[in-house]
Amino acid sequence: MSEERVLTGAELEELAEKKLARGPLFYETESDHQEAMGDFYTVVAEAYKNSKQWKESGDAYCKASDWYKKSDPSDPSDPSDPSLEAGAYLKAAVSYRKCSTPYDHIHVVKILIMMSVSMENYSKAADLQKDIALVYETELDDLSTALSCYETAAEFYTTEDSPATTRGCLAKAGSIAAMLQLYESAIENFEKAAQESLMSFVTSTSFQLHCFSTGLCYLALGVIARVRTSIGRYSCVDVCFGTTREMRFLNDMMDALDAGDAEQYTTVVMEYTDKFKLDHWKTSILLEIKNGMRDEDGLM
Repeated sequence: MSEERVLTGAELEELAEKKLARGPLFYETESDHQEAMGDFYTVVAEAYKNSKQWKESGDAYCKASDWYKKSDPSDPSDPSDPSLEAGAYLKAAVSYRKCSTPYDHIHVVKILIMMSVSMENYSKAADLQKDIALVYETELDDLSTALSCYETAAEFYTTEDSPATTRGCLAKAGSIAAMLQLYESAIENFEKAAQESLMSFVTSTSFQLHCFSTGLCYLALGVIARVRTSIGRYSCVDVCFGTTREMRFLNDMMDALDAGDAEQYTTVVMEYTDKFKLDHWKTSILLEIKNGMRDEDGLM
């Protein structure tokens, strides 16, 4: 006996369209018909997924979700009982993520975020918000939108009282803002991240690094007085901050800037960067500070 041939996703989708054309004739209620259509499109999506047709799989999961939404199979007020609609959207997001359709992925994830917020599941909303922030940052090179997404994710995590994940999103937002030369925004995010550091057990090192990042942004703004004021505040919170290598680096740079000595500034930076590796945005901001000296004095 020959083995029964497995229908392809396209063939199953054609059957789904025929079932839709027949309407709810063979179902007791309209809701039963709608849920059955959702189930059938889920089968279609699985068939596409098995053949690695990710775009078609995502589209079919979205159709399934639309039908489940019409049938309203679950209680939306119960966050522990995710609806079939949400489950299908989540699978659609996974399929879209595996192909070159980032905007489809983002669209579906935004729907899931709204659903999570409506159920007051802010931890899930934050995870999803961070997911699309990463897509905007790494795939679409849209840093402005990525910045906004990371800030929103941090707000969601704060609602869930998750200082570690809140801190991570704030630090990411700060670094992106600095790359965009939005230094006031960067300072605000880094200082919030420093504050969150004080609410966890990983206090000292994390707090000091965020304060150092804030100091660099103040220097990029050309407001040395604000750097000194901030350092005073940070040292009151963490008495060890004044003895760190980051603090010494900030002081050495400020001495060079106060003296208007571009050569001294270059030497200070080179000595530090030869010993310690810096993030790309920090390297860029050090160059920006150097360019600021050139613009003011024509020394370089």
